[in-house]
Amino acid sequence: MKLFEYVILHRTKARKDKDGNDVSESLTLVQDVKRGVFKDEKVASMAIAREIPQELLGKLDEVELAIRPF
Repeated sequence: MKLFEYVILHRTKARKDKDGNDVSESLTLVQDVKRGVFKDEKVASMAIAREIPQELLGKLDEVELAIRPF
């Protein structure tokens, strides 16, 4: 078992709004730094993915998991 530190991020891509104005890319911290003990990084990724908020489940291509082992 290893200790991992992780955050969940939401990265929106640059796009145009309904008026045709450019909207820049943004990065939002969805969940502050948390720690957990997992068997390996693969197991950690699966467990952490379950913590993604309901409102982002339809936008998984914009969600990033930043995982750091110790």
